[in-house]
Amino acid sequence: MQDTSYLRLKTLILGYKIPNEIANRLGLDSVRLNMTANNLFTISGLDFVDPELGYYQRETAYPVQKTVSFGVNINL
Repeated sequence: MQDTSYLRLKTLILGYKIPNEIANRLGLDSVRLNMTANNLFTISGLDFVDPELGYYQRETAYPVQKTVSFGVNINL
């Protein structure tokens, strides 16, 4: 038997609204910054790519892709 336990951060979403006093000085109603990240990390003692895959899928699997997106919402 093999221990197949793992810890994964699959999705992280962060947002920050700039205070209205600062946005108003820039001539804007509001400004919001946001970031979304997927598949940031997996902690596992397993030797294969993705611990969520079945045994026979492991040999042909691609590594899990990490993505990070940034955005800005501006209201005039």
